[in-house]
Amino acid sequence: ESWSKKRRIAAGVMVRELAAYRAALDLARPYEALRAFKSRVVVAELQPDVVTIRCHIDDEEIVPREEMKLTASGKVSTKEMAAGKYWLLHQDHVCSAALRIARETFAVLPVHRVIVNIGASQLDTATGHPRDVVFLAASIERDAFGLINFAAIDPSDSFKNFWHRMKFKKASGFDAVEPITSDEQWVSTR
Repeated sequence: ESWSKKRRIAAGVMVRELAAYRAALDLARPYEALRAFKSRVVVAELQPDVVTIRCHIDDEEIVPREEMKLTASGKVSTKEMAAGKYWLLHQDHVCSAALRIARETFAVLPVHRVIVNIGASQLDTATGHPRDVVFLAASIERDAFGLINFAAIDPSDSFKNFWHRMKFKKASGFDAVEPITSDEQWVSTR
């Protein structure tokens, strides 16, 4: 029975049926590992050739703000990490999450493009309340993605290969950007 169900799903995926796409994602659970990194992943939109994913990072402290070093006497010392170093690590974490989402999606579905919008809750200084913002929006094409040597890349630098929106300052981190949607003119062109 399980085998028959998987065959039906696979057949539907091969002819690009959206219900089969959803069933394949439900079966494979490709984003499950990101939960360990305090991230929630939601499939926002499915189209035959484009999938739009939203990722919300729930814990900004996933990247530690302190660094440990071994002293000459063999003791461990802890000190606050320099802001520039912290934000560069945070940027690599966000970019690697986007790459992981794209890789897992391409492994399950035969789509040409994966749109990933990653964000978090951020204090709105105008209202004093948190609001959800996007700070990395990327459109990742399968062809360009397939050319990457993942063993040798810097996650942040790799986004030069994709159309993306990201405002990043080494001293203060991310600023909000507009998410990418599948109805933007350039997304539907190959």
